[in-house]
Amino acid sequence: SYGSVLEDNHYGTLEDDVVRRDFTINALYYDSKNDEIRDYVGALDDINRRIIRIIGDPVARYTEDPVRMLRAARFSAKLNMPLEADTEAAIVACRDNLRAVPAARLFDEVQKLFMSGYGQTCFDVLQQHGLFEALFPDAEKTIHYPHAAYAQYAKNMMRIALANTDERIAADKPVTIAFLLAAILWPVYQLQYRGLLKERDNWHSAMHEAIDLVHIAASERVAIPVRLRGMIREIWALQARLEQAARGNIRKMHSVLAHPRFRAAYDFLLVRQGAGEDLADLVELWTALQQDPDTAADVEQYRAEQSEDEESAAAPRKRRSRNSNRRKKRD
Repeated sequence: SYGSVLEDNHYGTLEDDVVRRDFTINALYYDSKNDEIRDYVGALDDINRRIIRIIGDPVARYTEDPVRMLRAARFSAKLNMPLEADTEAAIVACRDNLRAVPAARLFDEVQKLFMSGYGQTCFDVLQQHGLFEALFPDAEKTIHYPHAAYAQYAKNMMRIALANTDERIAADKPVTIAFLLAAILWPVYQLQYRGLLKERDNWHSAMHEAIDLVHIAASERVAIPVRLRGMIREIWALQARLEQAARGNIRKMHSVLAHPRFRAAYDFLLVRQGAGEDLADLVELWTALQQDPDTAADVEQYRAEQSEDEESAAAPRKRRSRNSNRRKKRD
């Protein structure tokens, strides 16, 4: 199967090892004895020309392991070096082979592509070579949606979320792939949800059914772990709560502010606004609430009350003795 490791644990010469490397830029060897660099595949020339070239016949190498196409895109984005002509052309003939790669392995590759500080550039390179569709076919469809405004909105969602993640990585701030996946799949979810809402009276059940359908379809290509699917669900579900709580009482607002995923949901709201949604009033409200010290104190009090309620509900009830019941009956 594609991407499987062959049984080839044999020792060979340095020349044999060279041809097993993926790309010429990864096939330079240092000879410590003679203090020189050995180049068997024209790697130095490719580096000077600033191109990414696969070693050997591109179609054969991509067929042997289709993930090499994703690695080529990642190196191109990271090093700001275009693919050599034949290395690029073979992707068109071979990219469908990515469908046969285990979904769990593709998830690992998605993390490398989008969580290394140059995710937005990786996204653009994947788009350029038709590789994003191999990973997220439904998300790719939203980028080419018949309604031009929605297609642009979908692309904006992805690029803004990726740019924000790149900035956070550069600033050494915590990041999670769940937030990115939520942004990539959000346009898919919105279309699914709106379709179900026409058939359902209950928006809440339509929302969760839509989330389930999006996760099932996406995981056929990229295996999203259960824990991350839970985080994505919370971020999406909180978007509705942010809107509803804004129309409700202060108690509902405190409930949303106290949610463990509130900050991620708020940041997601900002991405939606940046992508083109008219959410200025909603963003202004939740921004002001976070900056209000009185609100912060109220939220802490709300959390304390919720914690007390949970402890009370979890506490075991005392069993009443039969004798006490008999005494009451006699009395």
